[in-house]
Amino acid sequence: MKFYFSTGNVLVKKYEELRWQLQKVVYSETFNADTVSFESDNSSIVMSAPLPQKFVCRDRLNITLHNPGFKDVVAEFTPEIDIQPFGPKSNFYLCERTRKRTLAESFENKATILSGVVLGVASVSAIIGNAVRRHFIPERRRMYENLGLPSSIFP
Repeated sequence: MKFYFSTGNVLVKKYEELRWQLQKVVYSETFNADTVSFESDNSSIVMSAPLPQKFVCRDRLNITLHNPGFKDVVAEFTPEIDIQPFGPKSNFYLCERTRKRTLAESFENKATILSGVVLGVASVSAIIGNAVRRHFIPERRRMYENLGLPSSIFP
């Protein structure tokens, strides 16, 4: 499998930015001295990042490869893709899919659910603690009664 990259100016948030892009993927298979090649079309660019940055994606990426004489082949890249075509750099670029993860997908993670439960229990306990404190401290009740509100509100 061969990957062909190119550079180009891409309009990003009203500014042109020089980015590297995955231009084409070619897969060749040889059997009995016959070689068949499958190529991706250029309808969409699935990997692109600013020039000095590497591309990091925590989701699967699928690229469809075509050959007129055969059925299409789908190349599936597993999660945790990490591509750096221009040498090592310290910064990285997250793919759009990873950045725009939906709430439903986030709830599939057990840590997200656990933190939500902890936050809910802490909120309910704070409300109950405040109500108990108001009920058991009589000076506070007298202070609330002396705020100038009509006495018919407090029995």
